Amino acid sequence: MKFLIKLGIFLIVIVWGSWISFKWTVMRVYVPPDKALKVISKFGDPLPAELIAVPRDHPEYKGVQEELLGPGRYFLNPVEYDWELVDLVQISAGDPSQWDWDTNGHLKNPASAPMMGLVSCKQGKTAPAGQEVVDVGYRGIQKEVLTPGVYKLNPHVYEVTIVPAVVVPPGSVGVVTRLAGTIGPSAPTTQGEQLDLSSITRLQQLKTGALIEYAVEAACIMARLPGEARTPYRGYARNIGLAFQIADDLIDHSGDQSAAGKPTGKDAHAGKATFVSLLGEGRARQQAQFLVDQAVEHLSDHGPQADLLRAIARFAIERDH
Repeated sequence: MKFLIKLGIFLIVIVWGSWISFKWTVMRVYVPPDKALKVISKFGDPLPAELIAVPRDHPEYKGVQEELLGPGRYFLNPVEYDWELVDLVQISAGDPSQWDWDTNGHLKNPASAPMMGLVSCKQGKTAPAGQEVVDVGYRGIQKEVLTPGVYKLNPHVYEVTIVPAVVVPPGSVGVVTRLAGTIGPSAPTTQGEQLDLSSITRLQQLKTGALIEYAVEAACIMARLPGEARTPYRGYARNIGLAFQIADDLIDHSGDQSAAGKPTGKDAHAGKATFVSLLGEGRARQQAQFLVDQAVEHLSDHGPQADLLRAIARFAIERDH
């Protein structure tokens, strides 16, 4: 009896020791601080056609697990799993102490710029036709970008492209142009529409007028002018913007094609409503001159230092191109 007890204890110690040895040698996986662990399940149901990785909430599937394991120590049974170390995604914050810009507003030392990550997902629903940037859950380039930091993204599911972020110099502003999406209601056309003078004026203020107003507003911001002090400059910009567009309509109506550098008469041919079609050529010229006179009047508190701005206002309607 004593022999059997001793034999049982001996076998328990042997089995327990073998298990501990197996666990700490074969099953033990160490993930260093700059790595993550990609785990592959060997058993389970096949993945659905729309998936290339096993979601966290569906452990019944076999294949690459979507979620990575971060730095640390893990115990994985090699009978059930394969694994592979992968790099963490590291997005640099740059070095602000080295930021210096050239005359074009570009960093002299590009290596000092902060970075960002553009993420493309390889699985998910198919994006609607024409949608180039997608929300979470869709396959393709994601709307959300990665800002500076460290991220645990599975390279089997995500592709990350690291690019320089935009750094706007002090005293400047950044103008953002959206390259994807549908044309919104702020971009109407006049072809084939019967618009009145107020509609045409409002439309043109959203085009060249908006660009001129932005340029003047940006200068006021850089000069640190308070809001009330910007009023005359905003009026100057609005007047020039409309005068500029009336001049464009006049050039298209009766300008010299060789001087204009482009075909003329296109607006009338397309049936497009313009200042000239609504006012007539004579009244359109009078209105353009009136707007320029108003623009110059907004600068009445300035002396010769504003002569360049006055010349720009007059050039808006005296040009032939």
